[in-house]
Amino acid sequence: MIIFVYKHSFPAMKKNNLIYALMAAVLFVACSRTDVPDSIDVIEPDPSAIPESVEFREITLSASSGDVFTKSSRDASGTFFWSANDEISVFRGASAWKMTSTNTEPATQAQFVGQAPVAALDAPDCGKFYALYPYSEENSFDGTYLTATVPSLQVAAAGSFADGQFISVSCSDNLTMTFYHLCGGIKFNVSHSGITSVTLRGNNNEVIAGKVQIIIDSDGHPQVSNILEGSSEITITCQDGFQTGVDYFFVTLPVEFTNGFTVDFSDGNTRTVLTSMTVNRARFQWSQNAIDYVYDETCDIENAGVRSFLESDSVTQEYQNDTEYTFSRVANFSGSDKPEPVKLTWTGGNASQILLSASPDFSDPIDVSGTTSPVSVYNLIPGKKYYYKVTGNNGNVLKAACITPVGPLRTIYVPYNYSYVRNMRDLGGWNADGGHIAYGKLYRGSRLDDIQRSYNATAKDYLFNKLHISVDLDLRGLPPGSQGGSGEKNPWAGSDPIDYYNFKLWHYLVYGPNQYDSSIKISDGTSSDQYQYAIRRIIGWLGEGKAVYFHCHGGSDRTGTLAFLIEALLGVSEVDLCKDYEVTYYSGSTRKRDGSAGWYYPPLVKYLRTFAPNGTINEQIKAWAKTRYNNSTIDPLSEEEIELLRSYLITTD
Repeated sequence: MIIFVYKHSFPAMKKNNLIYALMAAVLFVACSRTDVPDSIDVIEPDPSAIPESVEFREITLSASSGDVFTKSSRDASGTFFWSANDEISVFRGASAWKMTSTNTEPATQAQFVGQAPVAALDAPDCGKFYALYPYSEENSFDGTYLTATVPSLQVAAAGSFADGQFISVSCSDNLTMTFYHLCGGIKFNVSHSGITSVTLRGNNNEVIAGKVQIIIDSDGHPQVSNILEGSSEITITCQDGFQTGVDYFFVTLPVEFTNGFTVDFSDGNTRTVLTSMTVNRARFQWSQNAIDYVYDETCDIENAGVRSFLESDSVTQEYQNDTEYTFSRVANFSGSDKPEPVKLTWTGGNASQILLSASPDFSDPIDVSGTTSPVSVYNLIPGKKYYYKVTGNNGNVLKAACITPVGPLRTIYVPYNYSYVRNMRDLGGWNADGGHIAYGKLYRGSRLDDIQRSYNATAKDYLFNKLHISVDLDLRGLPPGSQGGSGEKNPWAGSDPIDYYNFKLWHYLVYGPNQYDSSIKISDGTSSDQYQYAIRRIIGWLGEGKAVYFHCHGGSDRTGTLAFLIEALLGVSEVDLCKDYEVTYYSGSTRKRDGSAGWYYPPLVKYLRTFAPNGTINEQIKAWAKTRYNNSTIDPLSEEEIELLRSYLITTD
């Protein structure tokens, strides 16, 4: 009689596997004897008893990949790696054990070590070795099926997926093993912060995760044979919030989304895709039309003529080289200054609602009208990201997207009576000392009288509600409510929520007590105090949080001079000061920097150069601003006022 007594010494091995190993060892020893008696009495182990001993041997397993990529984690380039200390389940016959990788950093090939039952290694009839990543005590092999679980609750990993989520399988006659992936997945990203979970589900409730039985086909590839416990949803969580613009991955079972799928974001937004998509084994699907939370779009809002002028290297070079302002022409002006709109586009039918906002939660929404794609929106801020969501008539989200307007200038489009206010633009965007001029605080342009003549409610809505202008500074020399020979007048009714001020400037001239005195102009220094006063008032309004629109008749001379002085105090370069002056020509004005058509820009700058002659134009204009003129009763600007102006208008946002 042969009696085998075992002592249990491997805590990770399951009791029934030890019993099977015991029986295999009995058969192996029995079959190796040449003097086997006619009968052998074998004492069957008591399943309730813990065996006292078993023999193990340390072995090494070499792991490589049969797919394009290897398995455990994923880097930004798309390559998969074995992570340090990865663990796998290994099976042979009825035995199972755990093995751990020895690599200390991610590697495309890895060595695994572990303690394997000697009986499973030496018995001749135990068959092939099977390996399953990741290791779990719940993994099993019954001789036909491997059993493993794709988790329905996954943890985010920036640019990858977390370790222990991407199931891979191998089958081999020996311990040199090639692994193949069971799972595929979907790549996604988010475009704003604050999202802590993302959930994926098929629109036909397809099973995408859960406990499954796996078979290995003739090519060595794993296939799902049976679903034991299925889940139709996968949720990825990120406690600190998903990073914007970074790829993340749902790890799913191979699946065909026959009617598309839906992605829910923790901020309440939902992305519904109605087109079919197949997730194949060992592949991550990416479709810009399907899975990105928001399309990251851009839209050029500058018309071609203005953009060409502002971005021309030859124009820049001419401005840099001609410091005396004596040449006659620098650019071929054509076209108009009308900006291009931002166009919101989508597919899938008409829109029942379009939400647009600078905030991802759609707070402070911007009015959008229209139901068919594309819808045009004017006056958005260049470089600022806007979020929009288009909802169809059946309540489905047709598109959830973000769009960024791009353009050298924020030229403003205020429509009225089949036309628009010409030569109107935001001073924002020009590079200044330590940043750029803030958008939405100072606007320059031409008269608004035609709005009053047509009493165009839409135009006033643009100024009040979209641009948030609260001060109209008229530089034309007209007392409030009066009307000049060319028909200018105060455009605002007493009920309009805007303050109107008039500073009595006429071209480069100051409005005298009884008449327009054509001999008085800033290039002689005799109206400098009036421009200083205008700047001081603007500083005061900015300090009150008000947005100011300053203008004359065409927005060329008086307006251009005031903009030139303010921008120079902010540190705008001389080239950009020149460009902002001369882009006015695109509005239809005949003003050019050569001094033609009554534009006395060269003598103006030559006069300003008499201050701090060896300094930059910025230093010269700062010296001009701090000088008292002709015993004027108007105080010059102080250093503190200039710094306030800079603090209100220079930003890095």
